[in-house]
Amino acid sequence: MNIVKGVADLIRRTSGGHNADSSSGFPTERFPPPTPSICFSDVGDEAILKTFWGRYESASDKVEKRKLFFVFLKHFLNMFKNWEPKNSGQFSEVASSAASPVDCTDNRDIVVGCSVGHPAEVVVALIEEVKHTTALITESQTTTDQGGTSASLAITSEGLPVLNALTIITRSMHNCRVFGYNGGIQKLTALMKAAVVQLKTITSALSLDENLSSSILEKTRILQQLLVYVVSVTCSFIVLHPNILERAQFFNSKLGFSVPRITSLSRDPSAGLENPLSETMLYWHQKAVVSVMEAGGLNWLVELLRVMRRLTMKEQWIDTSLQHLTLTVLQFALADNPRGQNLFRSIGGLEVLLDGLGLPSSTALRTKSSSFYDEESDENPLLGIFQLHVLSLEVLREAVFGNLNNLQFLGENGRVHKFANSFCSLAFMLQDYRLQMSSLSGREDFELLISDSGDKHSSKSNDPGLSQLSTTLYVQYWSEYAVRLSRVFASFLLAPEDFKSQSLVTAGGNTIPVSSAYGELSVKWFMRALLMVFPCIRACSEQNELPSHLRIFVYTLQHYVLLAFRKVLVSSPKLLDVFRAEGVWDLIFSEKFFYFEPGLAECFGEHGKYDGIPPWNLESYANSDRSQIICEGVDVLQIEAISFVEFTATLIGTSHNLPECSVLLNALERFACNPEIAGLILRSLLRILRLSSEKTFLSLKTLNAIPRVLQVACVLEQESKRSSSRDPCVDSSNTEAVPTQGFSIPGSSETTQSWYKCVETSMEFFVEYLSTTDDAKFSVLQSSTCVDCLFELFWEKGLRNRVLEHIFDLIKITPMSEDDQKAKLYLCSKYLETFTHVKEREKDVAELSIDLLVGMRNMLLNDQEYYQALFRDGECFLHVVSLLNGNIDGENGEKLLVNVLQTLTCLLANNDISKAAFRALVGRGYQTLQSLLLGFCQWHPSERILNALLDMLVDGKFDVKASPVIKNEDVILLYLSVLQKSSDSLRQYGLNVFLQMLKDSISNRASCVRAGMLNFLLDWFSQEEKDSVILKIAQLVQVTGGHSIYGKDIRKIFALLRSKKIGSRQQYCSLLLTSILSMLNEKGPIAFFDLNGNDSGIIIKTAVQWPLYKGFSFSSWLRIENFPRCGAMGLFCFLTEDGRGCMAVLEKDKLIYESIGQKRQCVSMQVNLVRKKWHFLCLSHSIGRAFSGGSLLKCYVDGVLVSVEKCRYAKVYEAMTNCTIGTKLSLPPHEEGNAISSIKDSSSFLGQIGPIYMFSDAIGAEQVQGIYSLGPSYMYAFLENEIAISSDNPLPGGILDTKDGLASKIIFGLNAQASSGRSLYNVSPLPDHGLDKNSFEATVMGGTQLCSRRLLQQIIYCVGGVSVFFPLLTQSELYENEETGQCEQGLLTPITKERLTAEVIELIASVLDENLANQQQMFLLSGFSILGLLLQSVPPQQLNLETLSALKHLFNIVSNSGLSELLVKDAISHIFLNPLIWVSTVYRVQRELYMFLIQQFDSDPRLLKSLCRLPRVLDIIRQFYLDPAKCRFAIGGKSLLHPATKAVLGERPSEDEIHKIRLLLLSLGEMSLRQNIAASDIKALIAFFETSQDMSCIEDVLHMVIRAVSQKPLLASFLEQVNLLGGCHIFVNLLQRDFESVRLLSLQFLGRLLVGIPSERKGSKFFNISVGRSRSLTEGHIKISGRMQPIFSAISDRLFKFPQTDFLCASLFDVLLGGASPKQVLQKHNQFDRQKSSRGNNSQFFLPQTLVLIFRFLSGCEDVAARIKIIGDLLELLDSNASNIEALMEYGWNAWLMASTRLHVLKNYKMDSQVYSDDQMNEISFVRNLFSVVLCYYMHSVKGGWQQLEETVNFILLQCEEGGISFQYFLRDIYEDLVRRLVDLASEENIFVLQPCRDNTLYLLRLIDEMLISETNHRLPFPTSISLLPSDFQEESDGKDLSSALHEALQEEDNINRDLSVSRDPIKNKDEVVDNKWWDLYDNIWIIICHMNGKGPNKTLPKSSTAAGPSFGQRARGLVESLNIPAAEMAAVVVSGGLTNALGGKPNKIY
Repeated sequence: MNIVKGVADLIRRTSGGHNADSSSGFPTERFPPPTPSICFSDVGDEAILKTFWGRYESASDKVEKRKLFFVFLKHFLNMFKNWEPKNSGQFSEVASSAASPVDCTDNRDIVVGCSVGHPAEVVVALIEEVKHTTALITESQTTTDQGGTSASLAITSEGLPVLNALTIITRSMHNCRVFGYNGGIQKLTALMKAAVVQLKTITSALSLDENLSSSILEKTRILQQLLVYVVSVTCSFIVLHPNILERAQFFNSKLGFSVPRITSLSRDPSAGLENPLSETMLYWHQKAVVSVMEAGGLNWLVELLRVMRRLTMKEQWIDTSLQHLTLTVLQFALADNPRGQNLFRSIGGLEVLLDGLGLPSSTALRTKSSSFYDEESDENPLLGIFQLHVLSLEVLREAVFGNLNNLQFLGENGRVHKFANSFCSLAFMLQDYRLQMSSLSGREDFELLISDSGDKHSSKSNDPGLSQLSTTLYVQYWSEYAVRLSRVFASFLLAPEDFKSQSLVTAGGNTIPVSSAYGELSVKWFMRALLMVFPCIRACSEQNELPSHLRIFVYTLQHYVLLAFRKVLVSSPKLLDVFRAEGVWDLIFSEKFFYFEPGLAECFGEHGKYDGIPPWNLESYANSDRSQIICEGVDVLQIEAISFVEFTATLIGTSHNLPECSVLLNALERFACNPEIAGLILRSLLRILRLSSEKTFLSLKTLNAIPRVLQVACVLEQESKRSSSRDPCVDSSNTEAVPTQGFSIPGSSETTQSWYKCVETSMEFFVEYLSTTDDAKFSVLQSSTCVDCLFELFWEKGLRNRVLEHIFDLIKITPMSEDDQKAKLYLCSKYLETFTHVKEREKDVAELSIDLLVGMRNMLLNDQEYYQALFRDGECFLHVVSLLNGNIDGENGEKLLVNVLQTLTCLLANNDISKAAFRALVGRGYQTLQSLLLGFCQWHPSERILNALLDMLVDGKFDVKASPVIKNEDVILLYLSVLQKSSDSLRQYGLNVFLQMLKDSISNRASCVRAGMLNFLLDWFSQEEKDSVILKIAQLVQVTGGHSIYGKDIRKIFALLRSKKIGSRQQYCSLLLTSILSMLNEKGPIAFFDLNGNDSGIIIKTAVQWPLYKGFSFSSWLRIENFPRCGAMGLFCFLTEDGRGCMAVLEKDKLIYESIGQKRQCVSMQVNLVRKKWHFLCLSHSIGRAFSGGSLLKCYVDGVLVSVEKCRYAKVYEAMTNCTIGTKLSLPPHEEGNAISSIKDSSSFLGQIGPIYMFSDAIGAEQVQGIYSLGPSYMYAFLENEIAISSDNPLPGGILDTKDGLASKIIFGLNAQASSGRSLYNVSPLPDHGLDKNSFEATVMGGTQLCSRRLLQQIIYCVGGVSVFFPLLTQSELYENEETGQCEQGLLTPITKERLTAEVIELIASVLDENLANQQQMFLLSGFSILGLLLQSVPPQQLNLETLSALKHLFNIVSNSGLSELLVKDAISHIFLNPLIWVSTVYRVQRELYMFLIQQFDSDPRLLKSLCRLPRVLDIIRQFYLDPAKCRFAIGGKSLLHPATKAVLGERPSEDEIHKIRLLLLSLGEMSLRQNIAASDIKALIAFFETSQDMSCIEDVLHMVIRAVSQKPLLASFLEQVNLLGGCHIFVNLLQRDFESVRLLSLQFLGRLLVGIPSERKGSKFFNISVGRSRSLTEGHIKISGRMQPIFSAISDRLFKFPQTDFLCASLFDVLLGGASPKQVLQKHNQFDRQKSSRGNNSQFFLPQTLVLIFRFLSGCEDVAARIKIIGDLLELLDSNASNIEALMEYGWNAWLMASTRLHVLKNYKMDSQVYSDDQMNEISFVRNLFSVVLCYYMHSVKGGWQQLEETVNFILLQCEEGGISFQYFLRDIYEDLVRRLVDLASEENIFVLQPCRDNTLYLLRLIDEMLISETNHRLPFPTSISLLPSDFQEESDGKDLSSALHEALQEEDNINRDLSVSRDPIKNKDEVVDNKWWDLYDNIWIIICHMNGKGPNKTLPKSSTAAGPSFGQRARGLVESLNIPAAEMAAVVVSGGLTNALGGKPNKIY
């Protein structure tokens, strides 16, 4: 007690403004007098109280007064039980406003009414009663039991109402002031002291096991009840709370177990205060606390706690409300009171609190036997226990908060452990109770406790609903307790303002600042306490599992601890280091804290969830989506823990956050199998990284965080799969892999989402980390763990795309060191290994693989070469190809395959190293890939696959229109292999594409050859069944083999041709042969440069010295693929450094050459270079002076000069350093402006360039031709020893000359074969011209390929040469059943069986073409002889026009070869003129054959003499071309039969066709005859005529012979040989043939021969007597010798043995006219003037002797029309040519006379009985005309023509004697016609005065005179000598001569009447009268006579004539001269016969 008093004195001394004297008990200094005074109101209940109070005051008796006091007190309590003061803190205001006008007096110091307080007198009275109560208690301590009982009654009846009234009084500040001013607190403290001392005495006397007696127990109850009021008054005095007592009494209330009352526990102690404390009340609070402390109240409160703890420990009954009020007073007294805290420590208050209040044992709770329970009360003991425990901890917090010494005190001497035990004591108690009760009743937890305590009837009810309610209530109670306890514990760290609800004094803001030292110490103490608390709680666990109430307790504590930590760091971030040092993270993330137990949701179940706001808050997540944070399966505690770490890691001002990152990473690794927590941690790390990127990056890098995070992500991903595959029915025990315990795994659908979100978060964190700095990527790249994890995460479908992006980003990092490169290689290797694992780990293999492949391709687009090497080092090919090791059906499989191919394309594109590596893996031609590919697509490739292969083929996107170039040769066979297994349409498509690609590019062909494509195609060809595909294959074979071919391929081709499958089908065989033929026809150099037009050409790096004296020449073989659309292509450029020299470019139709010297000159030359064809181009530039023509630029194309232009030569003395060929011309900058646009805009050469030569001279045309003749493959140095291997043609002189040849002029020579890599060698033989051959350097550019090939024609020797084709001709037997069995499989092209032989022949021709070696082999092997024999066995169907055309081509090639003389003869004799080959072929073939022979023999007649004489022709005809019916035994008369089946293989042509063939053959014979006729020819001809029975054949031969002999030179030679054999009669027997045609042709033949017989002079006959020498009648007329008479006689006899026909007549005319018809002759004649042609022209009668035969035919002809036609034709012929008349008169007139007299129409001429038809009249007319024409001609033109007239008249007169009078009439008509014709002729010119017409007319007149005399005497005398005239006539004329008489008549012309109209008496018979026409004759005679004497009308005599005319003698002399008879002969004649006989001589024509 002394210590207590000392402490009280210390407090009083330290109180400001008070000295030691104030301890007297009157605290007037501390409490000033209260104002105003308050009095009861006179109204209402207060008036009653006032009355009672007045009575009390007025009473004098103490006893009575005390009674009146208690009466007053009773009414006071009833009236003010629920009294509340009105704003007691603002007393003056309230007082003034509260008082009504009635209640308030005028004195402002007095307030009427008890609204703010009570009268001071009442307060004082109550204080006095407190004193009295104190005395009672003191007395009761010393009294006996009976006295104690009376004292207890007195206390109860008197003391407790007083104290109760004080509790009402102290509700008002005014009352409290009065109470304090009057020493009420001291007296109250004294009362408390007395009660505590007495209670302590009782407790001390009680042993541990002893129970109190009933009186002691009653006393104890009274004391505790008294203390309740005392402490309540004290508390009200301090806090001024109106319901302090009520709050204290709730523990005893019967409604204590209701839920609303329980919920009120969550309210703060200040919950009753609606407004914050004012400064007045705060000030009062401080004063009140100090007064209590000074009074010693704090000491006795602590002592009271000790006493009550002892009672509790002894299991005695205690009033829990007393404990509650005591602790409440302490709490308010110590809050923000350092002095009070120090006092509290000094008086042992801290120890009391640490020891605990003392809790009832589990036994007491279970048995209810102790005094702890109040049997009369329904209170729940747990509620009080919960509240007291919390309140005690709050007091302890207020006792140490902000006080460094107190806090240090708590941390010393095991007090922390004691605090932990105290803190967990209630939990321990309940755990013991739980264990005991559950073992006894089987009911869990606190069901019994809650039910038994809460409901009196619960023990009697088994209702499960009540049980559930009890459990719910318990959980609520315990949860409320845990929350409040945790808050209090957390408040040890928090500043007061952080828990406003817990500190009243803090509301005003006047808080005591907390030092930093205290902050650090509080953190340390708090951490130590936590480290003690959690093990204590764990000690209560059963095995490894905590009961639910402990889990709730711990869980709540953890949350508030985290909240406290956060608030501490918010207020003082520097304390973070303290936290770290104390191991806060080890605590939080340990099994004691973070990993403690499952969260609140599991523990509470359905009934444990808070209905309101949870006791913790998530301020760090205030700005985030709460639903994303607090998710199912994640404990809020864990969220808070992670949030707290995140908060600390991002605190501003901290230098690093390594511990925080470390603890999060560790937690992440531990919770790797829990997606919710792991996701939460990852999101926290992500926010940390974003908010504090710099320091976080360093921490993460130090901690190796990214690999760890990715490892966690991998674990999450694995667990995700495991969870999804786990059976939901499987027990949770199967989840052993999860390191944490107690965490349930969500359902499968939710699990999948949570796993995914977690892994997604990890990837976000990974991305954020990569984006912080560049070093982040390098750190990840160099971490193999990161790489492994990324590829492990790759298998998560949802993350795949993002993971791939990151992998690609890492791969795209540019390595900075060797380690980086190694890391990238490892990354690529892992990436590629993924392909292998796809099938093992994924179902959708295709889609995933495609994504991987697409990623590879995208990376390759960035830096193709680098990534190709990188992937190659990672064995990319093996992994990519492995994707095809299996089957994936459907469209996905196809997509995968296409993507594999596309990826391989990118990996191989333009990289030879990669291609070599891939080839080493899968084999040449990608065989392994082929098998995998076909197996993958199940042997049914699609178009997309083919297109992908095409892309691979060209190392990029394939576009057939862009002329793609093959860059990957190994793909060729792969493509074809796949294509072979495709559908028909795809094969067609693929082959078409490939074919077009090869046709467009020689480079592609070279690639295909190198790849061995030809061998593959041939194998495919033998296996393919579709004809359309075979056709395409054959075309590819043709194109590829045409470029180059190997010997093995040639052998395979011929093996196919010999095979049964191919060789037996002419379509296939023909296709192969066509392909071979095309290969053989391929031309061009065997080595050349292929320039693609893009960065292509040849660069000569060595400087070239420009020729200065003779000019230069540039030559090369060129093949242009395409000309550029605009601009030109560079050909060559030779420039110096300064741009001088020359250059040339090519355009479509011209070559542009520019010379750049001192002056520039550009020349354009017209040059036509055909695209895709090899041309030899030579450009020659000579040096010349102006007077000699200047420098000339000449351009040669294919050896021919095409253009010449004058161009200045650039004389450049500097070396040419810019020398290029085929490149784009690049001019020096200063020259670009001067260049023409064509050169400036030029492009590279696009095409092929063969051997190139540059000469130091302007070579001439002969040398150019010589180079051209060497051929495109010549690539040597023009030396003699090299020529033999290059050409078989003779070369022009000069190019091989050692001195002046081309070898010495070569500056450089370049070709594709003389190369090493891309370097070229110079083939120049001499190191002249400034170039050292060894130092010469030239290279090809990147777009140029060096191509070398083997042409089939040049290597055919490796399979046997030309003879290898011969056996193919014998395979036709294999085609027998082709047309019937295979006809439906016709190819798309018109290739037939018959074409096979032709193709073989064309092949042979191509082999021989321009190849001397092959030609020599052909000759040495007797190739044509063999070929002829083989052709004999070829079916005639194959010997068609195509075959013949091929043979012609072969012949042309042979004829132009070096061995032409030898080979041509063999070809003709063994093939063309071998009928055994052709006899059974169709007509057209044979016709063309012999026409070809005719052409050849005509062009080279020398061959006829040796190969095709007439005997050979006739022999061929006799054997092969006779009529089959008549020549059964001839070879050609039989059909060609199959040797085995005897089937007809070849039919003979028709008879008409054979006839035509014979004609052609005979044309050959004719040509032979024309060239030379020998006796053998005639003999053969005779033999043929004699032996042949084929009349048609004989006809043909006769036709041929007739044509031959129709030529005069040939006829002579022919007749010469005929005469040697006996003359023409040897052919007369032909006229005996029964066939008229033969006879007629024989007649013509003989006629031609007879015409050709030489003429023989023959004397003229005068009256049939030879009278002188022979003289030609007309010039050129032919007279046949007398020996021809027997021939004509024989001809006549033989011809007319057979019936006469019109054909015979025509033939006779033909012979007569020399082979022409009359019509033809006349037509020809009409082309000339008739008058001119009548003179000087030869007779048209070639053989006039034929007229005899014609007239014989006429006489025997019975057809009038025919006779008319014959006579008419003769008339036209005679009229057309006078020579014909003479010939007729000479050779046929007698025959005519004989024939005409035999005509029927003349036998009865003008007889009375004769009636003529029109035909007969026409016939008479024609006969008369013929006579008149012939005789008129002779009378008019022929001297002595009267003789022919005389003979004719005599012959007719003889016929008159024999035939009668008809001929007399006929003769008269002849005279009449003759006279009329002469008169008509005289109408134009007086012919009668001219000779010989005058004399002949005179004789005619004589004859007419005789006729007229005869008519008079009815007979006509013969015009002979005068002596023979009738005697009467002689008498009448007196013997005068006729001439004399005529002369006399003429002399008397004046006496003659000239009137022609004078009528004369006609001579009439007695029975007739003559017609008037009869006198026409006389008229015409008179006209003649007049004309002759010049007296005719309008006619005058010529000047030379006299009027008298010549005398008769003169005329007689002229007549004699006209006879042309020698004088001697004439004299003899005159002597012997007279003039008349002399006139009988034959005349000649006068010219």
